[in-house]
Amino acid sequence: MNISENIRYHRNRLHLSQEYVADQLGISRQAVSKWETGQSQPTAQNLADLAMLFDISISELVEPERNKEEVSRAIKAKEKVGYKTALIILGVFLVYYLIWLIIGNKDMNSTMLEILRMRNSRFYLFPWLVRNNLYWIAMLISVIGALLSKKLFSYSTCIGATAGILFGELFGPNPGDPTGHTHYGWWMWIIIFLISIVAGIILEIRKRHSIDLHKADQTIH
Repeated sequence: MNISENIRYHRNRLHLSQEYVADQLGISRQAVSKWETGQSQPTAQNLADLAMLFDISISELVEPERNKEEVSRAIKAKEKVGYKTALIILGVFLVYYLIWLIIGNKDMNSTMLEILRMRNSRFYLFPWLVRNNLYWIAMLISVIGALLSKKLFSYSTCIGATAGILFGELFGPNPGDPTGHTHYGWWMWIIIFLISIVAGIILEIRKRHSIDLHKADQTIH
């Protein structure tokens, strides 16, 4: 089978409509129709997206005789999406760190190491996370998720880690607590970050099963 026949075969195998495929790829239904009739060819990025949607490898989607260079470009296009997301997440964490570093430093005579470790910060929670490496661990979790093409998980944990710091700093201080614990922001951050991890996993599972749900719907109707 050629590429057009393969696309039509795998779409029908999963009981997916052309409209559904087009919606998942962010293109028009007419574009999918032209692929299946051989009037046009999907780009390398489209091939990568189709393979992911059909839950098959790119080599299974592309006919064996197809130019190996084009297959290689499709594989690289899929990897590029993960790398791009990872860079975005990494940039968010680093910029966030620099912002807190700048606004939090209250002693310009501190050594560079003290500044980077936020030893003399006017805040509590963020410096505590940095010094205990929890912030960097959260960043690593989000970046690894992106590299594994778990975009929703990656974004969810990134939002959880950064938003949790704001909530912890705003609502964590308890100067009048009789137990001597003057800041509860650390456990607020941990709870919010753990929730974001669970939310990210759920989102990925829902995304993974979206095809099965659509297939069941198509079968019923």
